[in-house]
Amino acid sequence: MPYFSVRKLMSSEHSTARHLPTETQFLCAALEPGSGPSQNERLRVLGREIRDWPELFTRAQEHRVLSPLVQIMKTAGIPNLPTLWQEYVQTELANRTYESLVLTQELARLAECFEERGVTAVPYKGPLLAILCGKSVSSRQYENLDFLVKQSDWTAADAVLREGGYQALHELDPADRSEKRTHVGGYRRADISVVVQLQALEMLPYLPRRLDWEDLTKRLVQVSVGGTAVRTISREGVVSLIAAQATRHCWSRLQWTLDVARLITSPEGFDWAELLERARDRGVERMVLLGLGLAANLFQTALPEDVVERIARDSRLKKQQEFVLGMIAEGAHAEAEAGWMRRALYWVRSCDNASDGLRYAARVAGGAEKGWSMRGSRPRKDLGGFLPTPEPVVEKLLELAEPREGDVLYDLGCGDGRVVIAAAKRYGIRCVGVDLDPQLLARARERARREGVEHLVRLIRQDAKSANVSKATIVHLFVSTLGNVLLRPYLEEQLKPGTRIVSANAQMLGWPVEKRAVVSEPGGMPWTVFLMRAGSPEASEHPSTASATCARS
Repeated sequence: MPYFSVRKLMSSEHSTARHLPTETQFLCAALEPGSGPSQNERLRVLGREIRDWPELFTRAQEHRVLSPLVQIMKTAGIPNLPTLWQEYVQTELANRTYESLVLTQELARLAECFEERGVTAVPYKGPLLAILCGKSVSSRQYENLDFLVKQSDWTAADAVLREGGYQALHELDPADRSEKRTHVGGYRRADISVVVQLQALEMLPYLPRRLDWEDLTKRLVQVSVGGTAVRTISREGVVSLIAAQATRHCWSRLQWTLDVARLITSPEGFDWAELLERARDRGVERMVLLGLGLAANLFQTALPEDVVERIARDSRLKKQQEFVLGMIAEGAHAEAEAGWMRRALYWVRSCDNASDGLRYAARVAGGAEKGWSMRGSRPRKDLGGFLPTPEPVVEKLLELAEPREGDVLYDLGCGDGRVVIAAAKRYGIRCVGVDLDPQLLARARERARREGVEHLVRLIRQDAKSANVSKATIVHLFVSTLGNVLLRPYLEEQLKPGTRIVSANAQMLGWPVEKRAVVSEPGGMPWTVFLMRAGSPEASEHPSTASATCARS
């Protein structure tokens, strides 16, 4: 069957990747399936056009393609990549490799536990997607493990996780017997910092039609995960699920399109007839065709001739693709800013018929409404998400900082304020907390009031990168490795020489570590905390995987 790129059939000036920002074009070129000297040379040429390296890595994180990007950039040899960002690539690669190994080992263990207890739980996404694509488990970015279960097995699956040391992220009222109790839930195991998502197959929110459990299980394939045989969804089945999930979010992340591109070009082969048959059965054929068109457009993925012709004949797909590429060009919050009516129309048009479209739009609207209730431009959360710092770690951070009379502590990304409140209460120093999340700041204000330190603690809703920290004598950071690198130029510009910087789990690349300590909370994971000082430009110790054990991104 002849293959050629669908790009040749889509001539609209708005439907090609060349109109994307330079950084996004670089991402697409770097992530194209297949690699070799010619691709590396192309990246070196494109790299000369990059003027904003922080923007490149920030976009990669927002699109959830940071893991494959750092793998590729380590071998590509981009000549104008600054030294600091070269160091970041090495450190991030070590972090991602370690985290993927931990998650992969836990996936294999949990699959065995479910099988021993007679619980039919099907793992999918996460490291399994990388394996299905014929890639290493560290070549795909993921933070969680996902399992599909029968709704009737939900209670048994819940028990297996709890017996294995997991706790529910959100405990529901036991008296609540509604459907929501048994169709989706998150669980966290603190000692290895792994989050597991359980999802009842019958209640998947992003499919126009309900899935049949028997139909799913008879088409499972077996793969090896760290030497353990694990049954999962086939490549063809996963493409359908990805397309439905990505459509819910308007394909706003490059990761979904990259997953499709990698799956259909897997060295193990791909059954196109099965893909299209299953897509029709699930009512997601147009969603799949849109994903295939985006894969061809963004990542130069070759498609069978009959698939190309079907995409070209559907004028609605062309408009859908223009909509998606426009949002990718605009950036992280384009999905939320697109407008309710535009999204609803997009959902309806993405389905194979009007009845499926209306049903699909009604199902996904409920989950999307909360996240999209605020319109307009919003600042990026590019420094990392919120993860509460355990009290023993707070104590060790402050011990390393050695607060004394006259000090002013700034916490960049203060969350619920536990560090600034502890410093104010124990040492009587003035503290300033900066965060973007209004709900976390409200909790911090209430906590400061309860602890009687309102007069010492000031809380500001602001992007940490725009905060004035020139008065700080101590700065606390608990952000990702990327967040530290993004903050570094602002801190170097504003902080006085000798200002103490304490950081959890990720050091400031390029700055020497004066002290470090490891804190192991009871039943939890070990935390590494660092003390550094501003104005110390001498060569730092080389970042190692010691800080990778818990680094957040």
